[in-house]
Amino acid sequence: MQPRAPRPHHRGALTRLLTGLALVGVLVPLAAGGASAQGTAAGAVTASGVGTEEIAAPASGGRTIYVAVTGTDRVRRGDNYASRYVCLAKRMTDQDYCPAATVNRPLRSVQAAVRSALPGDVLVVREGVYREAVGWGAVAATSTKPIVLQAYPGERAEVNGTLMLRKPSYWTVRGFHFTYNREVQGSGQAIVNLQGGTGWTFADNEVKDSPGVANIMITPGARSGSEAVRRAAGPRDYTISGNCIHDNRGRHTHGMDHNIYLMAGIYSTGGLIERNLLAGAPNGSQIKVAAAGAATAADSPRGVTIRKNTMLNSSTGVVVGLAAQWIRIEGNLVANQAGAGPYDAAVKGWELKRADLVTVKGNLLAGYKQAIREETGRFNRSANTVRGAVSYSGSIQQCTAVVADAGLRAQYGHAAR
Repeated sequence: MQPRAPRPHHRGALTRLLTGLALVGVLVPLAAGGASAQGTAAGAVTASGVGTEEIAAPASGGRTIYVAVTGTDRVRRGDNYASRYVCLAKRMTDQDYCPAATVNRPLRSVQAAVRSALPGDVLVVREGVYREAVGWGAVAATSTKPIVLQAYPGERAEVNGTLMLRKPSYWTVRGFHFTYNREVQGSGQAIVNLQGGTGWTFADNEVKDSPGVANIMITPGARSGSEAVRRAAGPRDYTISGNCIHDNRGRHTHGMDHNIYLMAGIYSTGGLIERNLLAGAPNGSQIKVAAAGAATAADSPRGVTIRKNTMLNSSTGVVVGLAAQWIRIEGNLVANQAGAGPYDAAVKGWELKRADLVTVKGNLLAGYKQAIREETGRFNRSANTVRGAVSYSGSIQQCTAVVADAGLRAQYGHAAR
């Protein structure tokens, strides 16, 4: 049995939650980082899907590796101690020499689990706060033996630091709360950085409060070498779905601080960003689909679909720039501009070479001074609805925010059915 695919947010239990929120009828004025008193119990799966509902099954020959704040990363051998991940990464089975990371004898850190992981493994993290940098030393998985890093169902697992995975092929990261920690991250650019890789999924997580240029940054797996090398390095066929990504608190030059910074490279393909709740980027965009500047234009992404996301409280919703191409922006709710500059818009092109390779279709663009800004050519656009600002029920901070109007909610954004 393979680990389950990401579930859409209109599944039964979550639909009932959304309906309940709508019936409450709380209308919250929108402001960057604004929140209502409503929310969900700690550890519960919220309207935007943060958390997990079941433990994935390891692939054939894989292990379930547990992590808990009560665990240990070391094992005693005589008068000395050794790191458990060293022998676990070699799949040693001598329980005296290399005790398995079971629910009763877990590892202490998420990083130790990542260093232990081999293709086919499932890493399960129990409730608690893990103040650490996670990701160094991860191995790639395969399509038949994926690696799953997940929170334990119904529990709140917080990584208060960073996640950086290089070429995380066929990894799934699900159900965590990623938060900023100055002592761990310093002045780093992003809380979550995923570099290259094929077939990975980042789903049902919360990422918040970065003071850098992004909450999540996606970059190429290789920036040099032949076209074949760079194409193979990815990212390819990757998915960012069902997450709650909010409150970029960066204070750089206007337009620099984003919730998702997608500069995956012109050799990337198959990207899907769907059904996320994105909120609070008053100094930038919800999603920047471009390289950092003309000198690195080849970092602009290719072949990305951005659909059914809810985006609240940013100066720009989606910016597509430089060498980006084959980008589809469909069915999103982009609402309630915050921190606007003269060139900001719900959807805009920025020094874009091929506006004709960008499709903007069937979106709700609400409360922006400029709905669509095209600088160097016209997008392929149709059936977009432009209107004034909207109200929402629920809470951004609790990841339960949905547009209050049931008709709009049914058609646009992460809660659409």
